Order: sequence, then C-alpha cells, then structure tokens
Amino acid sequence: MLALGAAELIWRTFRTAGFGPTTNPRYTERDPELGWRYVAGVSVRHATEDFDVGIEINANGFRDATPPGQGGAEIVTLGDSLTFGWGVEAGECFADRLEVLLGVTVANLGVSGYGTDQELLLWRRHGPGLAPRVVLVLFCANDLVEAARRRSYGRPKPFFPWSEAEGLGEPELPAEPGWLARSHLYRSLRKQWDAASESPPDLSAARGRVAALLRRLAEEVRAAGAEPVVLVEGQGWLADRLGSGAAPVAVLDVAPALEAAAAEGPTTFAHDTHWTAHGHAAVAAAVGEFLRERGLLP
Repeated sequence: MLALGAAELIWRTFRTAGFGPTTNPRYTERDPELGWRYVAGVSVRHATEDFDVGIEINANGFRDATPPGQGGAEIVTLGDSLTFGWGVEAGECFADRLEVLLGVTVANLGVSGYGTDQELLLWRRHGPGLAPRVVLVLFCANDLVEAARRRSYGRPKPFFPWSEAEGLGEPELPAEPGWLARSHLYRSLRKQWDAASESPPDLSAARGRVAALLRRLAEEVRAAGAEPVVLVEGQGWLADRLGSGAAPVAVLDVAPALEAAAAEGPTTFAHDTHWTAHGHAAVAAAVGEFLRERGLLP
C-alpha cells in the first residue's frame, strides 16, 4: 500500500501536469452523459516541446475567449481538440478568428477527445439555446474509432448502436468509472491498455455509424433553425455520403487551404498533427469564404 501510494504521489507530481486536454484532471471532470467535460472557471498553462499556452475555461465550461451573451451566437462550432484549439492561444483558434473575419459571435463548444456521438449529445444540451444561424461540425479521422467504442482515452463514453438494417439507435450512457478511476496512475495505465488491447473497428461499419450520427445532428440543427456545415480534411467518402439523398449536408474540405498555407509556414506542429496558429488562420479564411459564397450569414 505504501509503495502504491508513493507511486501515485510521484505520478501526480511529475506526470499529471503533462496530461493532454482529454485526461488532464486540472481542467477535466466526469460527465455522466458525455463522459467528461471541462471544469468551469479553471485557468492553467500547458507546455509541451511544441508550445506553451494558457488554457482558460469560462463559466459555461468551454474554452471560448468571447462567450455568447443573452442574444446567443450566429455560429456554433462543434469538434474535438482541433476545434478546442489545442496548442494555440484561445484567440488564435479558427472559431475566434471567424469572429474577427465575419464580425459575428461564434460560440466554440469544442471539447478535446470528443467523437461525433458526444458532439451530437453536446448539441442537444447546449446548442438550441444559442439560436445560431450556422453550426460547424469538424470531423476528424479518429472520430471513426471513437464513435465505435464505449471507452476512449481510458475513459467511459456514450455509445450509439447502429446497423445498416436498423439505423441509429438510442444512446447508451457511459459506464460508471469505479473508484480506481480516482487514481491518476491507474487512468494513465488504463488509457495505454485500451489502446493496446482494442482492435481497429470495421471501417465500413464505422463510416456508416459516423455518417448516420452526422445526418441525425444535421436534422436536429435544422429543426432548431440553423444550417449545418461539416468541415473535413480530406475524407472524400464523407462528402459523397452526406452530399447525397433528400436532405444533403454541406461539406467543406479544408485540406486545400492548409496545403496552400503550408508554403508560407508550418500548419501543424512538429510532434503532433494539431494545427498551428497559421493553420487555424488558413481554416478560418476558408470557412469564412465558404459561408459568404453560400449566403449562410447576412
């Protein structure tokens, strides 16, 4: 017991501060429906070999430099750590840059590690009350894996059953994490164990589930009076699926904008694939131009 206690203390002292934005206990906590959420009102700094930035969570539980007031927001952004702006200051992420480019209020609801299923549930909780005109949903390739599992980053998460015959089912809530989850050392080991022990999901089924989730999200966004736009980097298969049918969903591929911007400087960090401030600026410019061309904002 003494050895375990010492190991936990050492781990908390030297490793916890370096945990990523999905598992860092300084600003994340359990959510019984969504799996995890941010701790409201927290202000910390996070440094890696690529960056040293401040992370401030507002009273609404999101990293938003200018949270919407009583009038809501013209644009809502949903997504994971790319939408959150991991590695850049809050004002440098594409959501905040859109506010400057377009002169509108943008509510950034990005939460690191969230998959498409969690983003759908998050929209149901917070989105309609903001009364946006446009909802931007950023899809990343890892969403295919996350939506196919009941655990992600070592933490329980919600899960939507899906089959080609029966379609999308009702969400199953995350399992209770158990008392061991209080240990930072255990959570780190469990994250590594999950990553090593789980086999990749069936790609066809994973794509079907994610496409169904995005279509359901688009339906609910439109029912709230807003227009959905899915942002992707590549992933042509998703544009084909969402762009067909009776109610096609607009898809913007930001890969060309990032490739063009890369000629002027790195758009991703040296040691991971998150966008730099330069990359976020390129994405914001592409999104702003797309929204103007489509006439989605007055």
